[in-house]
Amino acid sequence: MESNLLKFNAKSHLLNAGICALATKDMVLVQMKWEEFQDVDYTFADSREGKFLQAMNQSYEAFNADAFADAVFQFDTISKIEPWKITLLLRIKESIIGEVDVAQDLT
Repeated sequence: MESNLLKFNAKSHLLNAGICALATKDMVLVQMKWEEFQDVDYTFADSREGKFLQAMNQSYEAFNADAFADAVFQFDTISKIEPWKITLLLRIKESIIGEVDVAQDLT
């Protein structure tokens, strides 16, 4: 990225796109986006935003709503999460809980 302003805002925009991808419940899309984010900003994976997105993704894949909530809480203590993101994050958490309930019903 050539512009310093773009560099400064890129991580936030990539996180927003990652949250939206997680909300689709399409883990293939999330993985594709993660790889795309690496191409856009090679420092994203080591950034606070990148680590947050990875923590949410890992907890989603593990159907661990507690780990998901903890990742959100940890991120929110440093940077206040905007209301629209909270709405999406709650939907993602509810889908994790729903997936766990379905898995338990099948056993």
